[in-house]
Amino acid sequence: MRILQSVFFVFLLSVVFSQVTFAEENNISSGLPVQGKISSSNDKDIYRFTMDKDGEARIILDNTTSGFYAYLYDSNGKEVTSTYTSTAGLNIGFLEYLKKGTYSVELQPYHWSANGDTSGSYRLKATYAASTVKRDAKTFEPNDTLETSMPIKSGEMYTSDISSTDRDVYQFTTKKDGEAYITFDNLTEAFYVTLFDSNRKEVTSAYTSSAGGEISLLTDIQKGTYYIVVNDYCEECQTTSASYRLKATFASTFTRDAKTFETNDTIETSMPIISNKYYNSSSFSSLDRDVYKFTTKKDGEARITLDNTKAGFSAYLYDSNGTEVARTYTARAGKKITFSPRVKKGTYYIVINPYGWGGSGITSATYRLKATYKNRATAPSVPTINKLTSKSVKVTGKGTKGTTIYVYNSVKKIGRGSVSSKGNYSVKIKAQKKGTVVRVYAKDKYGNKSKSRTIRVK
Repeated sequence: MRILQSVFFVFLLSVVFSQVTFAEENNISSGLPVQGKISSSNDKDIYRFTMDKDGEARIILDNTTSGFYAYLYDSNGKEVTSTYTSTAGLNIGFLEYLKKGTYSVELQPYHWSANGDTSGSYRLKATYAASTVKRDAKTFEPNDTLETSMPIKSGEMYTSDISSTDRDVYQFTTKKDGEAYITFDNLTEAFYVTLFDSNRKEVTSAYTSSAGGEISLLTDIQKGTYYIVVNDYCEECQTTSASYRLKATFASTFTRDAKTFETNDTIETSMPIISNKYYNSSSFSSLDRDVYKFTTKKDGEARITLDNTKAGFSAYLYDSNGTEVARTYTARAGKKITFSPRVKKGTYYIVINPYGWGGSGITSATYRLKATYKNRATAPSVPTINKLTSKSVKVTGKGTKGTTIYVYNSVKKIGRGSVSSKGNYSVKIKAQKKGTVVRVYAKDKYGNKSKSRTIRVK
């Protein structure tokens, strides 16, 4: 009888334990993927993590070989959210805003009996606000959340890659209100890009649905901190890796390149130029936007010239309120473009953009810019003219230092020269006939022109 009781007890234990769920518990570090395996339909894996402050937690389960449930619980065992996949190879996950504290991710088999599965492996990644995060110098990982975002500098290039389960977040702070210009190029896959403010409110977004496309965001923002969120456009496409290049230009400290004048992509980072001087520069990509600034001290004509172009370019002129004053463009390399609007006293911005580069194979091109405008409140003084005779072979007199003297007879220009540091000038001419009227005026380097003075040859 005692033997029969023992046998029955062993049988009962085997039945009970066949219904028991076995759990393996582990801690998971922020941003570091872990490989796991559940060996029976009665097992489950639990991973714990601690949020050091309020913020986002992004949980991703991929590389699955079976169906899985994924649950997120708080420290009281209350479910925060859950998701599942019944299909091997399908990625699942969730993005939640959590309060500071400890949480657990619980993984359980799903639909194994129907699929005939007896075990299943997976990869789990949890990115959250942790006290210490070791960032990869090349990929900038972990940077899946706003709290783990990668800080970037204005005008600098950042190259990285992403997969269909990845999410890259970058952070920048602008020190005053103004433009933010964000570009993505060298794309090997489709991407979706969103800009958020510090309140997690979307500011703007853009996407490209194919590899080789380009994305640009130009928006006015207020002083503060912002986040650029990069996602694979086709999450269900199971992209293993895709690369991109990011550049963000905003109002902040930066170092300007003496040759290219970069960074000058926005109004706030614009390159100051002076009147009547040539500036040689280039656009390094079809998204490169160059902005130049000048201030005219009185009303008058502003003449903008773009030449020596190695590709198509457009040129826009805006006033200090952002109102377009004039524009022009060329779709052909080598063509000179010019516009000469009348402008009021004030500050203006010239914006140069690549034009018609798409599909042309052009990746960079140079150009030359010159703006001539009234950069002085007063014109040069009217030059004096010393006595001229029919034997004179030079015109002499006094004028404003550093200005250029132009000499004309009644038909054409007969000479040009400069006023010395002592205020004197001497311009060589051919001897003029007695009675000829000679006219002289001065022009400064900013394009300001004096009134003319005339004299009759004796």
